[in-house]
Amino acid sequence: MSKGRKIELKTTESVLAIGNNGIMTIQFIDNKYLCLQSAIDSILRINVRNVKDNSEYSVYALNGQIVDNNDSKLIISYEIPVNQFDSTLIKAEIVISVADDAFCFSGTAICKSDKLLIKDLTFPVFSEISCPDSSTQIFWPNSLGERFRSPVQFAARSFDYPATSGSMPWFTVNSGNQGIYIGCHDSERGSKTFRLEYLKKRNTTISCPRKHIQSTVLK
Repeated sequence: MSKGRKIELKTTESVLAIGNNGIMTIQFIDNKYLCLQSAIDSILRINVRNVKDNSEYSVYALNGQIVDNNDSKLIISYEIPVNQFDSTLIKAEIVISVADDAFCFSGTAICKSDKLLIKDLTFPVFSEISCPDSSTQIFWPNSLGERFRSPVQFAARSFDYPATSGSMPWFTVNSGNQGIYIGCHDSERGSKTFRLEYLKKRNTTISCPRKHIQSTVLK
């Protein structure tokens, strides 16, 4: 990303911006305290398997390059070296777009080696969801649904979808009269795992890596 280049997408109520340091931030226009953050070099984690000995390990998508950007979409491209095989590359592409007045995350990952298989991936990984309001609540799709009245009460949880513990492929973090909706819109209803964690040292910060995600909508 060239220095001084402005990378920004907007919906009616929020702004997604990527700074020169590679940090992506999503904030409400009229609420600078309720926001999400992630480095573009840690937003995607891929688990691979060695087909010869079935060993497994994780690789992060590093050195992302923004190859396309306009008012409604940006594309980040990665070529990910795999240490065990010097010549092996996993090519990945992340697309962040604006659709139905929401931010949508999608992408592809292709392994260029017959020695490895992509087992699963975690995407998008948000290192922080900051909600400083004392009224922050989490709506969680366990069975008919649960409401947690604080991040402390919520602690750390995950659910598989589709399953009884994950009756819907989404959850929300709500603060005052605003909130963040994170969901997967997958017409094939493929298996996926959602995880959300309250980290006390970061006040009301929540992290949410998820596996097998094809697309995510943030409102």
